[in-house]
Amino acid sequence: MSEFKKIVKGSLLVFISMTLAYLFGYLSKVVLARYLGPSQLGLYTLSLTVLYIFTSFAISGFGTSLTYFYSKERRKKEFVSTIFLTSFLILLIISITISMFPNLLHIVFKDENLISLAWLISIFISFYGLTRISFSVLRGQERAGMYALFNLSIPTLYLIALLFLKVRLAYHALLLYVLVYILIGSVVILKFIKNNLTKPNFSLLKKVFPFTVVLFLVEILFQFRRWTDVWMLSWLSNLSNIGFYSVAISTAFAFNAVLLAFNFLYLPVSTRLLNQNKLHELRKIYNKICFLITLVIAPFCVLLFVFAPQFIRIVFGKAYLASVFPFRILTLAVLINSMFGPNWTNLVAKGEKKILIFLAIFTLLLNVILNYFMIPIWGIVGAATATAISIISWNILTSSILWIKQRMTPFSKQMIKSLIISIVLITPLIFLSTLYNFSLIYASLLSVVYLGAYVFFINIYVIRIKDVFNYLLSIS
Repeated sequence: MSEFKKIVKGSLLVFISMTLAYLFGYLSKVVLARYLGPSQLGLYTLSLTVLYIFTSFAISGFGTSLTYFYSKERRKKEFVSTIFLTSFLILLIISITISMFPNLLHIVFKDENLISLAWLISIFISFYGLTRISFSVLRGQERAGMYALFNLSIPTLYLIALLFLKVRLAYHALLLYVLVYILIGSVVILKFIKNNLTKPNFSLLKKVFPFTVVLFLVEILFQFRRWTDVWMLSWLSNLSNIGFYSVAISTAFAFNAVLLAFNFLYLPVSTRLLNQNKLHELRKIYNKICFLITLVIAPFCVLLFVFAPQFIRIVFGKAYLASVFPFRILTLAVLINSMFGPNWTNLVAKGEKKILIFLAIFTLLLNVILNYFMIPIWGIVGAATATAISIISWNILTSSILWIKQRMTPFSKQMIKSLIISIVLITPLIFLSTLYNFSLIYASLLSVVYLGAYVFFINIYVIRIKDVFNYLLSIS
């Protein structure tokens, strides 16, 4: 099986699980939005932001390094065990620090509610970190099926628990999420220990440490850029606005599932191809992946852009219509981000350390500065605009460097054609939506007509749909 077929086959499995996971996770957000209201949803979102920011300090760099070096390292079990135990010690130190000094959360995020959540955050950090390290091993082993199963379990169980218990407070919703993660994470960690853990060899850290430090800095900066908007809204706005913004960003970023699915196997495969000096083959794979991602998500992004009010109203309720404008901005940013594909992964595989650090610092500073000036003026619309600009800047800079250094580009005639078709077909709907306030029924009917026309013209001018299905059947 070719490398591209291997990526597509593994990505399909991961994509299906991620799509279902995002669906159940999104339904959980819908349930919480209706149960909690904007203010409590804002507190819940801010609490999760705290969880992931502190966890990123513990495991950033280690997970990607583990995947990167796994295909190179002969002493795999010693190598994995060393990284796992090192991560565990770091996680333990961070967890104990947060438990002993809960006021740090209030100082950093300016919300007293977080002090009472310190013990919960400290417990979650350890389990989340070790689970992600275990996932990195599965990624290095290219075991997409195992990853897909575990990835789907958490949001599914959480949604069931929410519907059964009908939580009404952010504290209870967060507690339930942590308990579910601990339950599923414990299974992942125990299975990992049983199959991979052996006596560690800490001398291996010398080999991994320089690259890991760079990735640590890049991923920390990347995580801060990702959560800057919510963090700065906690400083410059209120919990209700964070709740509205949470609806916008969770809806828009759901489209990242396609890119993340391809990226699961892309890192180990791209690393291997570069080690074998098969850059020409990697260029073709990267180009095809970017085309496929654009082909799949472009029509849905533009549809939701047009019918955002109808979608937000029916899913979350009229109380969340303030989320419509920031959702539209973020949807365009996510579409552009997906079009550029796994561009930064190519820089990781090539070992471009200095470039990665520079890009991460620049886009983080850009996001912070823009949020600082835009949020006081435009609120959550300003936060969305700042985040969108930083995302687009990251992709333009990353892809420009890829072209200069490796002559790799995400663009192809097929991608441009599919994008033009999606935009041309949506233009009449944009015009009509400015004249009429479509009901949900009419919006749904027009969406079906649009998707039918999109598939029809794609089949004529870009790629035969029959050939796509035959190709997928041949590798399934």
